[in-house]
Amino acid sequence: MPSPRAAVNTSVIYMALREPSSIMASIVESWYDGDYLLVCTDETLREYYDTLLDPANLLDRSHEIRVRECLELAAAFAERAHPTTDNPPRIRDEHDRIWLAAAIGAKADYLVAVDRDFLDDADLIREMRALGVDVTRPGLFLREIEPG
Repeated sequence: MPSPRAAVNTSVIYMALREPSSIMASIVESWYDGDYLLVCTDETLREYYDTLLDPANLLDRSHEIRVRECLELAAAFAERAHPTTDNPPRIRDEHDRIWLAAAIGAKADYLVAVDRDFLDDADLIREMRALGVDVTRPGLFLREIEPG
């Protein structure tokens, strides 16, 4: 069975790298372990870089090293996709449309997020599910992909 495909929103990656012992960190570790395939577009990868390397977001040197390592791995090993050219579903924060377009364009199984704009919009969740993408929280995602 092929590995599940997931677009992982920047906030999840940010929290994972900031708190290495958190459930969010398990999202990154599961990707490193090959439990799922991380999918990105040029826009979402650029957002990772812009947000995660912003000096205001870097805690200390060890945090910066974790961030740079993750970004290098994402640039080298995440599956690159083109965002959908169709209009993705509506979302309150227009900037977040890049994640919807990425998940749809990459034919992701999951869009993993913590942002309420994704998770609390029943219409958005229904529309994305109809397109084959399950919008989910990190803990639920980890339960879905756990082996066996």
